[in-house]
Amino acid sequence: MADCFDLTLKQQLLWVQHFETVEELEHGLHASTQRYNQQWLVSKNDYRTPPQAPALLALESAA
Repeated sequence: MADCFDLTLKQQLLWVQHFETVEELEHGLHASTQRYNQQWLVSKNDYRTPPQAPALLALESAA
């Protein structure tokens, strides 16, 4: 999963934005990580967000 996140981070943040300071970069990294973890639809999770995947897996296992 790290490789997918790394590529996404480069494509969505590092290749399209310029940061003047380390603090700006840190803020951008934090915002991108939050967006990825809460909103990004991951194909290997059947296009669910990372928080949705374990919850649905637990429901499927219980059934």
